[in-house]
Amino acid sequence: MKKVFKSSYNRAVPEAKAQEYGEYLLRLMKANDDRLTPGFVVEKARSQESPLHGYFEWDNKNAGDLWRLQQATSLLNHIEVEITTGEEEARTIRAFLNVKEDTNGKDSIYVLIDTVADNEDYQQQVIEKAFRELIGWKERYKTYKELGLIFGAIEETQKKLGFQK
Repeated sequence: MKKVFKSSYNRAVPEAKAQEYGEYLLRLMKANDDRLTPGFVVEKARSQESPLHGYFEWDNKNAGDLWRLQQATSLLNHIEVEITTGEEEARTIRAFLNVKEDTNGKDSIYVLIDTVADNEDYQQQVIEKAFRELIGWKERYKTYKELGLIFGAIEETQKKLGFQK
Protein backbone atom coordinates (compact mmCIF):
# COMPACT_ATOMS: atom_id res chain seq x y z
CA MET A 1 0.00 0.00 0.00
CA LYS A 2 1.44 3.37 -1.08
CA LYS A 3 1.62 6.03 1.59
CA VAL A 4 0.71 9.58 0.61
CA PHE A 5 2.72 12.12 2.60
CA LYS A 6 1.56 15.70 3.06
CA SER A 7 2.73 18.76 4.91
CA SER A 8 1.14 19.28 8.32
CA TYR A 9 -1.32 22.05 9.06
CA ASN A 10 1.47 24.55 9.84
CA ARG A 11 3.29 23.92 6.53
CA ALA A 12 6.74 23.65 8.14
CA VAL A 13 7.57 21.27 5.29
CA PRO A 14 6.98 22.56 1.74
CA GLU A 15 3.89 20.77 0.36
CA ALA A 16 5.74 20.05 -2.90
CA LYS A 17 8.46 18.17 -0.98
CA ALA A 18 6.32 16.30 1.56
CA GLN A 19 5.97 13.11 -0.50
CA GLU A 20 9.68 12.95 -1.35
CA TYR A 21 10.72 13.66 2.24
CA GLY A 22 8.21 11.20 3.68
CA GLU A 23 9.28 8.38 1.37
CA TYR A 24 12.96 9.01 2.14
CA LEU A 25 12.32 9.09 5.90
CA LEU A 26 10.41 5.83 5.58
CA ARG A 27 13.39 4.24 3.80
CA LEU A 28 15.73 5.55 6.51
CA MET A 29 13.46 4.12 9.17
CA LYS A 30 13.34 0.69 7.57
CA ALA A 31 17.13 0.69 7.30
CA ASN A 32 17.45 1.62 10.98
CA ASP A 33 15.37 -1.00 12.83
CA ASP A 34 12.10 0.90 12.23
CA ARG A 35 13.15 3.92 14.24
CA LEU A 36 14.38 7.45 13.64
CA THR A 37 16.02 10.08 15.79
CA PRO A 38 16.66 13.72 14.85
CA GLY A 39 20.41 13.08 15.04
CA PHE A 40 20.17 10.14 12.64
CA VAL A 41 18.10 12.21 10.19
CA VAL A 42 20.63 15.09 10.27
CA GLU A 43 23.49 12.61 9.78
CA LYS A 44 21.80 11.15 6.69
CA ALA A 45 20.88 14.61 5.36
CA ARG A 46 24.51 15.81 5.38
CA SER A 47 25.21 14.21 2.02
CA GLN A 48 24.40 16.56 -0.85
CA GLU A 49 22.78 13.58 -2.59
CA SER A 50 20.25 13.20 0.22
CA PRO A 51 16.75 14.40 -0.66
CA LEU A 52 16.69 16.11 2.75
CA HIS A 53 19.93 18.05 2.29
CA GLY A 54 18.23 21.22 1.03
CA TYR A 55 15.82 21.29 3.98
CA PHE A 56 18.63 22.04 6.43
CA GLU A 57 20.86 25.09 6.86
CA TRP A 58 24.47 23.89 6.55
CA ASP A 59 26.33 27.20 6.82
CA ASN A 60 27.42 27.21 10.45
CA LYS A 61 27.27 31.00 10.82
CA ASN A 62 23.71 31.11 9.46
CA ALA A 63 22.76 28.03 11.47
CA GLY A 64 24.16 29.62 14.62
CA ASP A 65 22.15 32.80 14.01
CA LEU A 66 19.02 30.76 13.25
CA TRP A 67 19.53 28.75 16.44
CA ARG A 68 19.78 31.94 18.51
CA LEU A 69 16.56 33.19 16.87
CA GLN A 70 14.95 29.88 17.83
CA GLN A 71 16.22 30.29 21.38
CA ALA A 72 14.81 33.84 21.54
CA THR A 73 11.45 32.55 20.25
CA SER A 74 11.49 29.83 22.89
CA LEU A 75 12.30 32.39 25.57
CA LEU A 76 9.41 34.63 24.52
CA ASN A 77 7.06 31.64 24.34
CA HIS A 78 7.95 30.35 27.80
CA ILE A 79 7.86 33.43 30.03
CA GLU A 80 4.67 33.57 32.06
CA VAL A 81 3.10 36.20 34.25
CA GLU A 82 0.89 35.74 37.30
CA ILE A 83 -2.38 37.66 37.08
CA THR A 84 -4.41 38.57 40.15
CA THR A 85 -7.70 40.39 39.65
CA GLY A 86 -9.99 41.29 42.51
CA GLU A 87 -11.39 38.26 44.30
CA GLU A 88 -10.29 35.70 41.68
CA GLU A 89 -7.54 33.27 42.48
CA ALA A 90 -4.20 34.16 40.88
CA ARG A 91 -3.58 32.48 37.54
CA THR A 92 -0.46 32.16 35.44
CA ILE A 93 -0.55 32.81 31.68
CA ARG A 94 1.91 33.47 28.87
CA ALA A 95 3.32 36.99 29.18
CA PHE A 96 4.10 37.57 25.50
CA LEU A 97 1.96 36.64 22.52
CA ASN A 98 2.87 36.50 18.84
CA VAL A 99 0.78 38.66 16.50
CA LYS A 100 1.02 40.22 13.05
CA GLU A 101 1.67 43.92 13.36
CA ASP A 102 0.51 45.00 9.91
CA THR A 103 -2.52 44.26 7.78
CA ASN A 104 -0.60 42.22 5.18
CA GLY A 105 0.31 39.70 7.89
CA LYS A 106 4.05 39.63 7.24
CA ASP A 107 5.59 41.36 10.24
CA SER A 108 5.34 39.06 13.23
CA ILE A 109 6.00 40.60 16.65
CA TYR A 110 5.57 39.66 20.30
CA VAL A 111 3.47 41.90 22.53
CA LEU A 112 2.58 41.82 26.20
CA ILE A 113 -0.68 40.06 27.07
CA ASP A 114 -2.03 43.46 28.24
CA THR A 115 -1.54 44.86 24.73
CA VAL A 116 -3.54 41.99 23.26
CA ALA A 117 -6.33 42.62 25.76
CA ASP A 118 -6.55 46.23 24.56
CA ASN A 119 -6.46 45.50 20.81
CA GLU A 120 -9.38 43.74 19.08
CA ASP A 121 -7.31 42.80 16.02
CA TYR A 122 -4.65 41.18 18.19
CA GLN A 123 -7.33 39.38 20.20
CA GLN A 124 -8.83 37.95 17.00
CA GLN A 125 -5.39 36.84 15.80
CA VAL A 126 -4.68 35.06 19.08
CA ILE A 127 -8.06 33.31 19.04
CA GLU A 128 -7.60 32.22 15.41
CA LYS A 129 -4.10 30.93 16.14
CA ALA A 130 -5.35 29.03 19.18
CA PHE A 131 -8.06 27.47 17.06
CA ARG A 132 -5.58 26.46 14.32
CA GLU A 133 -3.43 24.82 17.01
CA LEU A 134 -6.49 23.05 18.37
CA ILE A 135 -7.39 21.73 14.91
CA GLY A 136 -3.77 20.64 14.47
CA TRP A 137 -3.92 18.77 17.77
CA LYS A 138 -7.15 17.12 16.68
CA GLU A 139 -5.56 16.08 13.37
CA ARG A 140 -2.54 14.57 15.16
CA TYR A 141 -4.70 12.49 17.49
CA LYS A 142 -7.74 11.75 15.30
CA THR A 143 -7.09 8.00 15.33
CA TYR A 144 -7.78 7.80 19.07
CA LYS A 145 -11.49 7.19 19.52
CA GLU A 146 -11.10 7.76 23.27
CA LEU A 147 -10.81 11.48 22.51
CA GLY A 148 -14.10 11.56 20.60
CA LEU A 149 -15.88 13.80 23.11
CA ILE A 150 -13.14 16.39 22.80
CA PHE A 151 -13.21 16.14 19.00
CA GLY A 152 -16.97 16.69 19.07
CA ALA A 153 -16.56 19.82 21.17
CA ILE A 154 -13.89 21.13 18.79
CA GLU A 155 -16.14 20.52 15.77
CA GLU A 156 -19.12 22.15 17.51
CA THR A 157 -17.05 25.21 18.38
CA GLN A 158 -15.63 25.30 14.86
CA LYS A 159 -19.16 25.46 13.42
CA LYS A 160 -20.36 27.98 16.00
CA LEU A 161 -17.46 30.37 15.38
CA GLY A 162 -17.28 29.74 11.64
CA PHE A 163 -13.63 28.73 11.63
CA GLN A 164 -12.38 26.75 8.64
CA LYS A 165 -9.49 24.30 8.62
